[in-house]
Amino acid sequence: VVGVAPSPRPPDGFLTVRCINRFNSSVGMTYTIGQISGFFPFVLNSTTGSFSVTQDLVYATQPRSYNFSVWCYDNLSPNLSSNASVTISAVEVDKYAPVFTPTYIFLTVNETTPVGTVLASTRRDVGAFKVYNATDMDVGPQGVLNYSLYYPD
Repeated sequence: VVGVAPSPRPPDGFLTVRCINRFNSSVGMTYTIGQISGFFPFVLNSTTGSFSVTQDLVYATQPRSYNFSVWCYDNLSPNLSSNASVTISAVEVDKYAPVFTPTYIFLTVNETTPVGTVLASTRRDVGAFKVYNATDMDVGPQGVLNYSLYYPD
């Protein structure tokens, strides 16, 4: 099982399968992909067993998992074969940085303000001093925003 980030496109040879003739390791091998159906954005080098991506993966609109078999045949006569099940999963990546509106936040706090007083909020239903908004164009877990205060040294 291999996880692949859709963007940027994985490099050629991001996955390589290997078969070895345990009696004669110098024997060449030929690799093939078993039956596949539907969209399949990968190609297998039949000599090296390396996979490459043939087009950009789009996490939101394409399958997120590809299950198939890889067969290898030794180059002897008669040739012998073996196979393995492979799963390649496209995993979502964080593409967009969150954006604050406004981008500069300046608050003045009276020294007698009670501890625990809400000074600013990202929620409109809180009776806050001022409301700020942050958005992230990513979807799913990558689009969830977490807030914290940073205290520079």
